[in-house]
Amino acid sequence: MSFFRLLRKLRDDTRGNFATTFALIAVPLMAVVGAAVDYTAAVRTNGLLQEAADGAVMAGAVLANEGGSKKEQRKEADVFFKAVCDSTECNLVTKTKVIADGTKVRMEVTADSPISFMQLVGVSAFPVTVVSEVAISGASSKFVDVYFLTDISGSMNIADGKSEIKKLQSLFSPYDSPDGCAFACHEASDGTNSVLEKGLTGFEVSRKYGIYLREDRIRDEMLEFSKNILTTPSWNARVGLYEFQWSDVKIMDPKSQYGQVQKAIQNLEFSSGGTSVEYALNGFSSKLPKSGSGDTAGDPRVVMVLITDGMTQDPSTGEYEPLNTVHCDTIKAKGATLMVLNVEYPDLKLLKQPDNPSVLKAKKVIDKIEAPLKSCASSGYYYKGDYAGSVSAAFDDILEGLKELAKADMPVFTQ
Repeated sequence: MSFFRLLRKLRDDTRGNFATTFALIAVPLMAVVGAAVDYTAAVRTNGLLQEAADGAVMAGAVLANEGGSKKEQRKEADVFFKAVCDSTECNLVTKTKVIADGTKVRMEVTADSPISFMQLVGVSAFPVTVVSEVAISGASSKFVDVYFLTDISGSMNIADGKSEIKKLQSLFSPYDSPDGCAFACHEASDGTNSVLEKGLTGFEVSRKYGIYLREDRIRDEMLEFSKNILTTPSWNARVGLYEFQWSDVKIMDPKSQYGQVQKAIQNLEFSSGGTSVEYALNGFSSKLPKSGSGDTAGDPRVVMVLITDGMTQDPSTGEYEPLNTVHCDTIKAKGATLMVLNVEYPDLKLLKQPDNPSVLKAKKVIDKIEAPLKSCASSGYYYKGDYAGSVSAAFDDILEGLKELAKADMPVFTQ
């Protein structure tokens, strides 16, 4: 009897039930809460790795469209991923795989997201898998003919930059000029020069003493530009070269071989003559074909790049005047995209020749040059630079503008 009374007493006494129940459910409860915490951390890891992988495959795809090899695409994607991946998450990566097969760039990333609570139930890591893939458009479906119309007149012979101007002025003093000359086009035969023998032109002085001229800058940038679009597999481009001064326009029709274009650009001969931009535009517009759709080699899109300082002259009077844009309109009416690079006329104060007839003529119109050049260009395709880096940057911008016109598609994510 005493034994059964003890059992009933134990049954009726509920004190301590909560502690017992909690002890029984504590482990699974902590496992559930811990799993949620660990899962949240894994989701964060997944998101950061996905973002890094998306950027990596886009970097590889861009390189593909720029003509990079499959090996270079894979390397670019891998380097980009490591550069942008958060260090904490990158340390969790156990494997990466990049595929570049000419139609897509794909990256597969696996990682082990660390866990804290789920270790209680024997789980050591939370697996994370990331896949990113972007389709490559392949070669551009647009065929583009680029026509350079390049000002080779005397004002393009100025030394390239303030330091080069000062150097040329210190060496070259034609016409008994006490401050020297910033241009390489003038003769020194009737002047005195304490450094050099008489009879040398400014161009000969610049070559003898290694002075870099604006014409050198233009020539080198045109070479680099042409090389970019003619030697890259994703481009369907040709380059033509037209040069002008007074009333003389020399022509090389568009070529697809860089060697031919390179030779023509290297042979550009800048002169001491004046400039008639209007004459050049008028003569050029009649020779320029209508712009096509760009879908075939026989129906290319037409792009003209006018390179000038805009200081045009009336051939009959020699006076400087603002550009008449009517001839620009004729070119644009043919559907051509007209890009204008304003290689800005030099600051007249740098010339140190306030009484020089050319300086006095330029002074009258120098503030009226830019507006008509802007108007001449197709909307969004006006560029300018003065010397050195600014001209190089302008050519980079022109190349970007041409990419917009030439490419039909951009890389797109497929998953």
